[in-house]
Formats: sequence, C-alpha cells, structure tokens
Amino acid sequence: MLRKGMYAIVLLLVINLLAGCRVIWVDKTLDEKTETVMSKGKEEIKIEATLQSDQTRLIFRGNANLPQGAVLVAELKEYPDGVEQTEVLNGEVQPVDETALEKEAEMNEDGSFLIVMDRPDTEKRYQAAIRFAPEIQPEEIQQKFGKMGELIGESDGLYQYEADGTTVTGIAKYAPVFSLSDGGWYRGKFDMFPNIEDARPSH
Repeated sequence: MLRKGMYAIVLLLVINLLAGCRVIWVDKTLDEKTETVMSKGKEEIKIEATLQSDQTRLIFRGNANLPQGAVLVAELKEYPDGVEQTEVLNGEVQPVDETALEKEAEMNEDGSFLIVMDRPDTEKRYQAAIRFAPEIQPEEIQQKFGKMGELIGESDGLYQYEADGTTVTGIAKYAPVFSLSDGGWYRGKFDMFPNIEDARPSH
C-alpha cells in the first residue's frame, strides 16, 4: 500500500509539472537548406539567355559556350490558379510538375541559339526554363560533358534531376511568364537566371 501511495504522489507531481509546461514540436526539416550541387567534372558551361513574350509567342534567345549541335530545351510549367503575381516574381510558389510545353533547338556555329514557341494559354502564368540536358545530347556532345553530366564542371545554373531513375547533372535558367491581363512591366523581355526570383526585365 505504501508503494502504491508513493506512485500516486509521483504521478500527481508529474501531471502538475506538465500542466505548467508548453510542449513544442520542432520540425528539423524546416531548418534544412537546399544543398549546393557540387560538380566533379571540369567542363564549365556558360549560358546567357533572355525570354521575350508577346500576345502569341515566347522567344528564347541567347549565347552559350556549347559546341555546335548541342541541344537546348525550352519548357513551360504552369502555375496553379489563384497564385499572385508577386508570389511568382519572388519565387515563393512552385509550378505544377507536369510540363505544359517543350521545344528543342540546336546550338548555332556562332554560339547563339533561338527557340520560338506559341503561348499555350494567354491567361495562365508559367515558369519558363532553358535547359541543357546531357541525356538527350548527341554522342559527340556526351563525350565532352558525360552521358549523365558527370563531366560538367562548376557552372552557373548547375542542378540535379532524375531521368529514367538516374540522377543527372544539368544546367537550367528560369524566368516567369505572366498572363496578358497582368499587364505592366511584367510583360516584355526577361533575363533568365538559375533562381526565378532573380529574373528581372532585360534592358
């Protein structure tokens, strides 16, 4: 009986202590930062790109130090309905995973490229990207940069993604595409950057 009485007293003390405490659950993943992609190769890739839009077309153009025949991919991913202009501009929201439109083009001999595509929906907002994807390159380009980008060196826009269950290292730069009803300086020409929040109207 004495032992049971002691247990009861200890239990009451614990309950009183907990009553005066506030339990806080900490999600450690909130403190985790995106890891920087570290390249193991030596072949630096430089891509400078702009995105120009009008009522019917999107025009990706720029220069790169890629060999003639290397393939660049322009793609659009739609933002969900209800997303604000400023959220897109500041990189606060992500587009849907599905690609709305994609188009490829080869590098010219002078180091320039040009990709023109029709706007899928003039009243939608999109994330536009220009990408170098090693897995789709011709054999001679893969010999230089690796089939999975393993020979690419430190480069602006370096990132990793999954292709057919394999991790690939590529290059990507982004800019927003706003709807025609957004109006203002959101329309026109943007410089493309590795982070969409850095993309700003081109001068």
